[in-house]
Amino acid sequence: MQLENNQIMLEEKNENWNVGKMEYPYGNGINISMRVIDVDKKYKELKNNNIKMFLDLEIHEYKVDNKIYKDSEFLIQDPDGYLLRFNN
Repeated sequence: MQLENNQIMLEEKNENWNVGKMEYPYGNGINISMRVIDVDKKYKELKNNNIKMFLDLEIHEYKVDNKIYKDSEFLIQDPDGYLLRFNN
């Protein structure tokens, strides 16, 4: 799957990559972050298609070392429980 410059590889359940017992929600503890060019536009597009938001569009502050970064972001949850974060 690809969205702008973000790529995600999806793989069927197999005996090669299993790291633990597979139980729903499979994505427990997984948060996939994707930077998009226009986070407001992507948010409106998904809302207009009746996609349920896990977290509505908000601005959050993150401190890295001594610098504060502001990030507009929202999250949706896919049917397997994976959180998909879209940010600017």
